[in-house]
Amino acid sequence: MTIVRKYKRFLQEFPPFSPTLSVDENPALDNVRWLLGGKDGASWQDVKTLNGRLQGVGSSSGFNDCIGVYRPRVLVPNKIQVDLTFYKPAGYTPGDTHEVEILVLFTISNGVAKGYEFDFGYSVDFQPIRWNGGSGDFNTTAVTTSTGAVFTPNDGDRVRVLADGTGSSPVFTVSRDTGSGLVQAWTGTDTTAGKILSGLGGGAGFFGRPNGALDMSKYCCSALTVDNA
Repeated sequence: MTIVRKYKRFLQEFPPFSPTLSVDENPALDNVRWLLGGKDGASWQDVKTLNGRLQGVGSSSGFNDCIGVYRPRVLVPNKIQVDLTFYKPAGYTPGDTHEVEILVLFTISNGVAKGYEFDFGYSVDFQPIRWNGGSGDFNTTAVTTSTGAVFTPNDGDRVRVLADGTGSSPVFTVSRDTGSGLVQAWTGTDTTAGKILSGLGGGAGFFGRPNGALDMSKYCCSALTVDNA
């Protein structure tokens, strides 16, 4: 088999890193390349695609976020990069908490959701959070800032989170593209006990407290890429 034929076969077996958002699916499956919070994790909820965007299937009354991990075609489990473009149209104000989450070094299995979340509240600067496995078992102080500052994204911003677990502690880099290219904004690390150095992939999550103003489609994701950095 020639190198070209091998490469074509490789691309057929392992498709590009960007999930298909143009096809409405509830839950999102994309040829079963998603690991989902409800379908696979049982204790959380799924994500779905609707009108070209990725969003949560519903509100959360406890810690049952809507989460999904997309698996790259070549898995380097300790070095994952996720690019997410925010959909945040004007005129929407959630009555309570509404979050978009970027997930890296993340694993979902029955009763287990483990990895790192970069939590972007609707009008709140982002916060890194470590998920330790069980429902409601997380740490909001494990990841500490090394350089830069946290921020709140605007509609159309592309945010990249790169997680590098190849060393003794995971290192995270967050960059932001507001229309003129990616600019590094923040770096951090987790040196605490329980740190996580690898996962099954990266993805996205959504969390919204139920109230009359909540609309999961008004703060979500319009593009997503999961890559091995």
